[in-house]
Amino acid sequence: MDVFVESWPGFGEVSDEDRRHLVMLMCSAFMQGKYAHHVYEDCISYYSRVRDKHFGRGGFYKLNDKLGLFRVEHWYLAGSHSKGYGLTPEALYLMESLPLRTTELMDINGVKLKTPAKDAILEKDANGNHRKGKGQLSAIVPVNIDAMIALLEEARAWRWHFKDGCAPPLGRRLERRLMSMADDRQRLDWLTHYLITPLTLTILRADTAVMPKGQMEIQFLESKAGRLYSVGGIMQNAPREVRNAAFSGCYDYDVENCHFDLVRQLAARIGMQTPAINDYLARKSEVRRQIAKDVGVSVKQTKSALIALIYGATMRCNSFYKDGREVQPAIVGLMGKEKAAALFNHPAYLALHQEVKRVRKPILDAAKKHRGNIINPFGKGISTKESAESQLAHLVQGAEALILDTVIQHHHQNLRMLMHDGFISAVRLDVNQLAATIQNETGFTVSLEETQLL
Repeated sequence: MDVFVESWPGFGEVSDEDRRHLVMLMCSAFMQGKYAHHVYEDCISYYSRVRDKHFGRGGFYKLNDKLGLFRVEHWYLAGSHSKGYGLTPEALYLMESLPLRTTELMDINGVKLKTPAKDAILEKDANGNHRKGKGQLSAIVPVNIDAMIALLEEARAWRWHFKDGCAPPLGRRLERRLMSMADDRQRLDWLTHYLITPLTLTILRADTAVMPKGQMEIQFLESKAGRLYSVGGIMQNAPREVRNAAFSGCYDYDVENCHFDLVRQLAARIGMQTPAINDYLARKSEVRRQIAKDVGVSVKQTKSALIALIYGATMRCNSFYKDGREVQPAIVGLMGKEKAAALFNHPAYLALHQEVKRVRKPILDAAKKHRGNIINPFGKGISTKESAESQLAHLVQGAEALILDTVIQHHHQNLRMLMHDGFISAVRLDVNQLAATIQNETGFTVSLEETQLL
């Protein structure tokens, strides 16, 4: 907070409460995540009811007119979309220039944090009920702050290299990712908007007044389906390179093909065959590369589009209206209308879509029901009035949550970070023994991919 008071004209004249909300909004505009605007690039959605709750009716615009922190993209420029809020170039530079120094942590009410949390997983879930999970782990984890600072220095050097032709850095952690991008403009955008400031904020969270330097508090909230979401998005939503640096020397474990494999197993339990899914699981890398090549998109985009099938992504290219709002199809937003149309007609993608659609209703019909809710393997319910796509996603995420909770119960003392379909352990685990434990306690078969973080 002191940095903004010292560096931004007029910021010191704003009330403490307004300062806190402005800084939170600036951080959100950088981290974006689930708040990223689906139309305006580098903007977040900031709905009027939340905005007015923070600043009072019209208060934000009066402050922003005075301070000039945000550019506002108005709704009428894009039909019925909400306004987009993005940082001005000057505010962007300020966020990138945050000094790495010991910081104080405080909540939204301005109360300074004096004692860090003991447990990582909050006892109340997203609905305000006691969580279903049985496993627990420490909220305080050690991170390699020196490796993160070295990564930040490398990122800044790469940016100067692509922007002004300066010599490339000696460090090469980011080289593979950067070289996979289309051009220098894309590389600069990624470095600026998705790495440098989120990494800076993460480093600051690892050097606070309430914990020894190099230790970070990370907490998780159990979602309506059972998934564990990192509160504030720290580390869980960070680029993989950030996690690799922070937990260098640790072991990263991913459940291979988690979404499609769980659908296959749920279908197998009711005697349904899934030949298209089986073929994909048997040669996933080959299938992804071939689809990506044929459609003209990246393998990462292809992977996201494939996972979207489980969540009921629509196979249409034109926008549609939902609850009175114009909605752009998710896959169109991912790769554009022309390439989305090519994807929807691709034989491999179409076969997977048809198969998921074919097995969805029988899986839902066979699932446990209670008082108008369909109950997932984790014991979480969702109304049977929700769409079939939402119900299947609820079942898959519940199975995923049950698998992760089993890992937590058996290896909580070694875990450093939780992902939705994976985790990071401080020590190397016996993957075969762990897979056998998961199968014995959950009924689901998993294959774990192991990578040591360097």
